[in-house]
Amino acid sequence: MRAENRSVVRRRLPDNLLLPIGDGAVFVVFTVVGLMSHKDSFTPYHFLRNFIPLTLSWYLIAVILDTYGRGGVIRIAANWLLAVVAGVAIRTWWVGTPNGRDLWVFLTVALVTNGAFLLLWRLAASRLMAGGAREGEGVQAEGRR
Repeated sequence: MRAENRSVVRRRLPDNLLLPIGDGAVFVVFTVVGLMSHKDSFTPYHFLRNFIPLTLSWYLIAVILDTYGRGGVIRIAANWLLAVVAGVAIRTWWVGTPNGRDLWVFLTVALVTNGAFLLLWRLAASRLMAGGAREGEGVQAEGRR
């Protein structure tokens, strides 16, 4: 019975990788939804010019704030705000649009949408990690017997 439980734990993604991979997936979803809602060309270039600025900003700011190491709601919220603003600024520089009032609308939509997607993902991840911690405790307790 112990061998079966250990194999389950080994196949489970470590919590320290789960959050950054999931966060990246959130940005993939945001990028795809954005391209589809604007009926933009869906080429690798169009995808990457929208995905790279936000994602790179997110991970660089996460390193600076130690979002994955120390975590916490304040760090995640600061990471979200700074990364989306930086990502939109870099994307605007790269693409050349939007400008003026449209830039503020785009920034607002990006903040709200990414915030909602990240919130949903992070809530789901906290449940996954809490469930995984309970499974791990059960395996440890069983291993002591």
